[in-house]
Amino acid sequence: MIFKYIYNQPLFVRRLILLVIDTICIFISLNFSLKSSNSISLTHYILIIFITLITYVFTGNYQNITKYNNNINILNLSLRNIFIIFILSIFDYFFYKSLILKNVSFVIFILINISLSFISRVLIKDLIYKLDISSTTHKKNAIIYGA
Repeated sequence: MIFKYIYNQPLFVRRLILLVIDTICIFISLNFSLKSSNSISLTHYILIIFITLITYVFTGNYQNITKYNNNINILNLSLRNIFIIFILSIFDYFFYKSLILKNVSFVIFILINISLSFISRVLIKDLIYKLDISSTTHKKNAIIYGA
């Protein structure tokens, strides 16, 4: 089973998989948050994804690999996304003269990105939990006897 294979991989590989999942979530969020028929260029996609992933890495988004998902994680993810929008707004204002701001609805981007990221984390957590349970159900009981 592929999930068991991923579960047995080193921490770096599992975090890399989370980065790929987050990249897909960001891409989907951007596509849904584009205003009307406007589109942004490939360099803008890459810029937004790069800034988002760098922010996630440096703010500790991958420190607890889906072990505990609760309201604090949703709040932290929301704050990270608001910070990302702030950084993108500054970057867009100085380098692109509000080109990205005109084409992307950032409120929709934040909501979709938070939703997709949290749902993916919950699904991964449930898969990891099921793998933990299935690996512990086949263990034999042992009694250690002695002083």
